[in-house]
Amino acid sequence: MTAFFHAMKEALSELWQDLLDGEGLWKPVRRVVFFLFLLGAVRSAQVFHGMIAQMSPPEGAVPLSSESLEAERIRLDQLAGRFRLAVAARAGSGQLARMAALNGRKPYGPVTARAPSNSPALSPAKVPPPLIIVSAVMEMEGKKIAVAEIEGMGQGLLVAPGFRLTGGRGTILSVAPDRVVLIWEGDRYEIPVGY
Repeated sequence: MTAFFHAMKEALSELWQDLLDGEGLWKPVRRVVFFLFLLGAVRSAQVFHGMIAQMSPPEGAVPLSSESLEAERIRLDQLAGRFRLAVAARAGSGQLARMAALNGRKPYGPVTARAPSNSPALSPAKVPPPLIIVSAVMEMEGKKIAVAEIEGMGQGLLVAPGFRLTGGRGTILSVAPDRVVLIWEGDRYEIPVGY
């Protein structure tokens, strides 16, 4: 095996020597290789010059002052803050839409007809129940209790049947393993667990 490598090394060495100082057929090959080398060197210099030209600032460019940089930084911080607020406001919108649908609220439904302006007795508008999110239902001392977040009252509240909502306008009627039932201003609402 070493004889094979030795023979290959000798053949390549002889080919290289013929390319460098051979006569006849090797002269045109040598000239083509030299011409390709020169062409590559010129192209490399052009690319290098183009890169240097791109890195240098344009001739008419004026460096920004520290005041304008500070004003731009403040403007971008305000823009980022508004973006974060918009993202935070939209984070729970899917959950709010499910709650609205389950509670019978239809923000995009047809508008009900209003009473004529000369009507003497207008009934007061009903106030919708607060947004309620039931996290879990458990049984403690034989009573079913739900862990809920109630709009305007707090988070992590333990509610059981008889729990009064927002100044007595509503009452928790029952707690089942899959839902909580409440009465709000005479209307019955069922809130599923997890919504």
